[in-house]
Amino acid sequence: MHELDHAFLHFDAPIPGPVGGAILQGWVVGKPGRHYTDVRIRAGGRLFPGVHGIPREDLAQFFKSSRRYLLAGFSVTMLLPAGRHSAELEALSLEGQQAVALAIVRREMGIMAVSCGVILFLGLRAAGTSGAF
Repeated sequence: MHELDHAFLHFDAPIPGPVGGAILQGWVVGKPGRHYTDVRIRAGGRLFPGVHGIPREDLAQFFKSSRRYLLAGFSVTMLLPAGRHSAELEALSLEGQQAVALAIVRREMGIMAVSCGVILFLGLRAAGTSGAF
């Protein structure tokens, strides 16, 4: 888990996608007053939309939420050519502000296997309200 200025963030180890590429999963929990509603990844000059809001009971317990679960989990499928790629996870807040958690994703993909490592560059910055998901 990484603590950033406006959120707590975690990436699980990437897994091979069902039709190639890789699936990047994890979670983002906003600090008080911050709530995130959507995620996407910028990589290889492309945008990959994600699914955000996957219920996580473990996070509700860890962060001592009054709710049974937090809608903090995410999953993004990236279809990129074999090789190394840098990626940025972008999260849209409830207030319509876009925040960017910079992450370096290094992937070497074989025909049947994906070897992935994720190195986080700790940073989360507000990018304003311009642009919609």
